[in-house]
Amino acid sequence: MLEEQQKMNANKILKEQLKQQRAEIKKAKEAEERKAAAAEAAAVAAEAKQAAMEEEAKKLKAAADETKRLNELEKIREEAATAAKKKAMEEKRVADHAAWLAAKAKREAAAKKAQDAAAKAASDEVAKKRARDAQLMAQHQAKMNEKRRIFEEQFKHVWGRSQTGLSLATVDFESKE
Repeated sequence: MLEEQQKMNANKILKEQLKQQRAEIKKAKEAEERKAAAAEAAAVAAEAKQAAMEEEAKKLKAAADETKRLNELEKIREEAATAAKKKAMEEKRVADHAAWLAAKAKREAAAKKAQDAAAKAASDEVAKKRARDAQLMAQHQAKMNEKRRIFEEQFKHVWGRSQTGLSLATVDFESKE
């Protein structure tokens, strides 16, 4: 009986130990399940955080792409504005050059006209002077011819020419004696 009692006690102890082991195993399983649940929750949180970071990265990349696109559009707009300004400046330069050439042609035409008018006035003046000189010369010639005629009428019997071309004069003087 003692042995039986010892066996029973030993069985009770074994049962108690087994019960404690089962309780410890259950607690360990529960702890493992809590750890697994916590790990799973952490993984889900990490995945959510990773997804949020990826979403934020996508937004940042989209914003950077949009900024790049806007910068390219601004650059294209500026290049177009610069090209338009250069074209307008070139057109103005060509128009200014054409206006300058037209003004130059007008100035040259006016200068030519003035030069021609001055040359015509000078030639008219020279022609008038020649006509006046010719008239004065004709008057002088007529006057000289008239004087010659008068002289010849008075002195023809006294004055003559020889065959050698020398002029001969014969003079009769009355003496006062």
